[in-house]
Amino acid sequence: MAPAIHRPERCSTASTLSERPLSRPRSDRQPAERSVDGAFVIPVTRTSNATYNFHLAQTDRAGNASIAILFQWVRDNTIPVTRALTAPTSSPYYAAGTSLTIAGTCTSGLSVKLTGASTATQSCGGGVFSFHVSPASDGSFD
Repeated sequence: MAPAIHRPERCSTASTLSERPLSRPRSDRQPAERSVDGAFVIPVTRTSNATYNFHLAQTDRAGNASIAILFQWVRDNTIPVTRALTAPTSSPYYAAGTSLTIAGTCTSGLSVKLTGASTATQSCGGGVFSFHVSPASDGSFD
């Protein structure tokens, strides 16, 4: 979903959004859509994964321009690669013990989520994850 820039206070000046490197012409400025209550929204749509840099400025009726607010949108809808499960080494896994360690590799900095008979989430550190689970009773667990 594309971000929209919302400005809650009343707006009596013209607001514009531009996305451009310094070499791009000024004609790419997009005016704000002003609502009845004076707030403004500038819808932005991009379909490619990339880093987008924006500059938001206001100009009053006398032509005085504000200093631009700079912000960045990193659009990323790429699904992370599923890494390897290193323990247990078989599925289904049969054991008489009261606990189990589920471990594997992951992409550092991303979250790893365990769901099913037990639930947990942790941040992947050093490219590995490990969950320790202790079912309360005997049985098959998904």
